[in-house]
Amino acid sequence: MLWQRVRVAVGLAAASLAATVMVAGSGTAAQGADTSDEDTVSTLHSSYGDPALAPLAWFVGNWKCQQTDYPPDGGPIHSKVKTKVRWTLGGKWLDWSVVQQPNPTVPNPSKGNWIWGWDATKNQFVADWHDSEGFRSQQWSPGWNGDTLLFEGTVYLPFGAALPSRDTFTRTGSGSVRDVGTVLVGGNWLTISEITCVKG
Repeated sequence: MLWQRVRVAVGLAAASLAATVMVAGSGTAAQGADTSDEDTVSTLHSSYGDPALAPLAWFVGNWKCQQTDYPPDGGPIHSKVKTKVRWTLGGKWLDWSVVQQPNPTVPNPSKGNWIWGWDATKNQFVADWHDSEGFRSQQWSPGWNGDTLLFEGTVYLPFGAALPSRDTFTRTGSGSVRDVGTVLVGGNWLTISEITCVKG
């Protein structure tokens, strides 16, 4: 989950970062396909199609998430996020549909899609993010270390900049997860988003 976008909104101004990152949820394997969501990318499947992806099956399901963003120019921003995680394209990819819910401090919420899969050239999981604000990212992970799944890579900003990024997913229960998003700015890793998700 967070198992996370999950949305990425990162900005630089006056040599400092103004940032918002959406990630989302995780879950247990779904028993059926849901083709009603307009944010999914193709016909959905009930199981993975590559044994290498089996460790990601835990994320499949519907998730309700609480997100907190930490922009440097103001206080924390809170919002709710609905996330659907499904196998797609013959079970070769894990599709995350991430939809932020509007509230008074987030009047124009965003939508995003994560696509997770297996990169055989690196023998690692790969995660590609795209959202309605024009942000994208690509990250890789060697897999679970206990209850932690760390993705590392780069987030690409629509105005031409790029930053090293991390998403650290931690299973906090059989049906709950936390994702902490960070970016590297000026030699320092800055926490810009925290998301906690429960299945339901």
